[in-house]
Amino acid sequence: MRADTNCKQLATFIVSSMQGAFLLAKAQRDPAPVVNLKEVLFWSCGRKLGLPGGSSCTRTKTACERSGFI
Repeated sequence: MRADTNCKQLATFIVSSMQGAFLLAKAQRDPAPVVNLKEVLFWSCGRKLGLPGGSSCTRTKTACERSGFI
């Protein structure tokens, strides 16, 4: 992450995005919005760090999946 990244703003954006995805998934009775968010979030995380395919976030993604968070 860049040194000038506003971490609080970024965290708020991620949480809001997750809440929206969960709400859509519930309303549509389809997990696709959560799956899409997960893929975009973790893919872009690694890309921002210059790694192909978001590979830097694999451990975080696995931990979140195990906890039932995503």
